Amino acid sequence: MLAAFGTHVKVAVDVRRHVIAGGGEFHNDCRQCLLDDGSAPENVWGCNWYPDEQRAVAESAINLRPQSGNLLHLIQDRELREQVEAEVSCYMAGVRV
Repeated sequence: MLAAFGTHVKVAVDVRRHVIAGGGEFHNDCRQCLLDDGSAPENVWGCNWYPDEQRAVAESAINLRPQSGNLLHLIQDRELREQVEAEVSCYMAGVRV
């Protein structure tokens, strides 16, 4: 999944279904995979995984949702941001959530 950038992996997470898609050139590529698989758009959020640091950062253009109150690339709701980052971290570490 590091082929596109080498330093990080772009992923999208369905927080309701606990499903992750990763490795696209854009977060929206990953998002579209989840939507095609039956995810609802409001449940899909973007995140970056930095394998060298074993760290997830819930920051992506697909997180810009003014109608939902998220005005930044970073998920502003702390609980949601922590959920997305935990799901990505656990998945990448091979731990089931």
